[in-house]
Amino acid sequence: MIDQYEKRLVYVKNDKGFSDIPDYKKINEFIVSVNRRIVMEKII
Repeated sequence: MIDQYEKRLVYVKNDKGFSDIPDYKKINEFIVSVNRRIVMEKII
């Protein structure tokens, strides 16, 4: 069982799932959508 956790830890450590270069366009679109929902009082 510990062997499985160690293998998973190594996998997660090596495979971040993120690009080295952030997609600033998508980040900014997300920020705009959050701010828009806050202004429209859709997030409490």
